[in-house]
Amino acid sequence: MLRLHTTVCIAVSFCFLTAAVAADKANLSGTWKMNPAKSDLGSNAIKSRVDTIDHKDPQLKITTTQDDENGTNTVVRDYVTDGREMTHTILGGERKSSAHWVGNVLVIETKVMNGNYTIHDRWMLADDHKSIRIDRELSNAPGRSQRVVLEKQ
Repeated sequence: MLRLHTTVCIAVSFCFLTAAVAADKANLSGTWKMNPAKSDLGSNAIKSRVDTIDHKDPQLKITTTQDDENGTNTVVRDYVTDGREMTHTILGGERKSSAHWVGNVLVIETKVMNGNYTIHDRWMLADDHKSIRIDRELSNAPGRSQRVVLEKQ
């Protein structure tokens, strides 16, 4: 009887722990538009950007339509937030990305040009769920960072 009680207590504790960990992860679903005034893009000339996100963790699909020096392009990226590497084709080039959670921050690492450099993105949903801040570091440009602020539409 004691063994059954212990097993049940462990199982219930595990369920509460799993729910608490899941609660830390933000749901990024929605349509998000870049606010240029709140973004810091450095020399990158993005005129506009809209992200449509379908997020059912661990599945994450981001469709980005962006107007920049390459014209207007739409890119679809599928991720699995458990760290598995996924392959994307963007503007004719292949990229390999992996996504994982660090607390409530989504970290996406993308290898560009056969791993010649890496893009390190940190996606953070605001407490009010009305904006996402993306902090970006490029391994080929140490000290140069970008910040993109997307607002919920």
